[in-house]
Amino acid sequence: MARNYGVARSWVYTLLARYQAEGDAAFEPRSRRPKTSPSAISASTVELITGLRKEVAGQGLDAGPHTIAWHLEHRHKTTVSPTTVSRSLTRAGLVTPDPAKIICQRGGRNAPRSFPRLARDRPSRRNVGSWLPVMASMFASRISSGGIFSPRERSSAV
Repeated sequence: MARNYGVARSWVYTLLARYQAEGDAAFEPRSRRPKTSPSAISASTVELITGLRKEVAGQGLDAGPHTIAWHLEHRHKTTVSPTTVSRSLTRAGLVTPDPAKIICQRGGRNAPRSFPRLARDRPSRRNVGSWLPVMASMFASRISSGGIFSPRERSSAV
C-alpha cells in the first residue's frame, strides 16, 4: 500500500496508529513547530531587557540592542546577543520600524531600501556603448560589401 502512494511504510504505520488513537482527526494537518525551545531566553531575561530599554532611554542615552547587550553582560552577568535583544524588543512592541531602514534582498546583499539601486535598465547591454562605434567603423566596409568575411576568408572559415 505504501508503494502505491509513494510514501514510506513507516509513515503508513504512523498514520494507522494515529487513526486508531484519534479517529478522523488523525488526518488533519499538524503543526511542525517544536514543542520546546531549549535555547530560548527566559522570561526574566526578557523582562530585564525591556526594563533596561526603558531605563537607558529614560536617561537620554542610546538604548539600542548593542547597548542593552553590553549592560546585560557587564551589569547583570547575562550574555545575550544583540540580535536576540533586538528580537525581544520587537516582540515587546518597543521598536518603531523606520521604513528607510527596512532591509531588503538585492542581488544577494542586504541594503536599506533608501539606498539607490545601482543597476542599469538593460544589464545585458551595459558595455555596448564603449565598443560598438569602434567595431562598426572597423567593419563598415566589409558589412557594405556583403558580409564580414571576404570571399577568401569565407572559404577557409567554412
